[in-house]
Amino acid sequence: MEREVFKGKIFRGIPAGLINGFMYGCFILLIAVALGMDDDMFVPLLGVAVMLGCFIGIISCIGKCIEADENGIYFKNREYLFTENDMYIQVYTHYYSFIPVTERHITIIGKDRKRELKCSFLGGQDAGRLAMILEAGMKKKYSIENDSAGHNDGAVQFFLIPVAEMTEKIDKRNRLLVKIMFWFLTVMFSWILISMIIQDQLEDYGIGLIFYMLLNVLILGGLNFFMCRKYKKSAQKIPCKIVFSDGQCYIDGRLFRGADITKVVMTPGQGPGKGDIRKLVLYDRSGKSSEYSFGFRADRHIFPAYGRLVEAVKDNFGDKFAYDIN
Repeated sequence: MEREVFKGKIFRGIPAGLINGFMYGCFILLIAVALGMDDDMFVPLLGVAVMLGCFIGIISCIGKCIEADENGIYFKNREYLFTENDMYIQVYTHYYSFIPVTERHITIIGKDRKRELKCSFLGGQDAGRLAMILEAGMKKKYSIENDSAGHNDGAVQFFLIPVAEMTEKIDKRNRLLVKIMFWFLTVMFSWILISMIIQDQLEDYGIGLIFYMLLNVLILGGLNFFMCRKYKKSAQKIPCKIVFSDGQCYIDGRLFRGADITKVVMTPGQGPGKGDIRKLVLYDRSGKSSEYSFGFRADRHIFPAYGRLVEAVKDNFGDKFAYDIN
């Protein structure tokens, strides 16, 4: 396999640049107010700051690239080999007043540390292709079949988790939530506004309409924010690799001994379960818990080996195991 080069797309920096420029502009305006600057300069200052932020965002994507082949990835004159590291791509989309800013980074788990390589400068197709190379490299490393089911080698069981696909699915759910809220509020307020204009009531109830709109945005926006935050946290808890060996469990290189664990709770592969995210929670003797997630319960096709993973966890921890059900 020839080494592939994924170059940064200059327009990828525009959304984040606009947001940063607006934030810088607001900060500049606070200084301008403190200095007693003329009000007529506020809008030009804000405009210049936004344009400058956009320009810096574009500049930040120029010249950046990631190279990858069947052996690993190469970034800024450093190589990260599959034989020495576990790797996967994660994607998050944040909305700032309905302006989407997508962040991408490669999580690299080595023997000594865990690091993240930011690759938001890549376009969607390049990021998807890079995710496929990383997944192929991980499957080759652990001799795992294409269905991500893992294989048994005596007393050793490997499970490679399709992190990129699960993260992308969660990110799509967040984008859908924001779009639903946006269009719901747009249709509702447009209908109310048109009705007031037709009945010539806008002048009498205009202020009340504004406060009503703000109240709806606050309530629905708050609910939307907490739901998106919940899903984002679950995406960050998706592991890359789980290994069972000699009665011990390794999750992304972290060891969980049966003697140190007091309770294990996991969402069943089929049937009833608690919540819409599949979880694995391990409790140790100190009372602390370690939580891992495996995407939405309804998306069984993304990780068909989840049922076998549940059985492996159950066999490894015995009577300490319990299903997470209502």
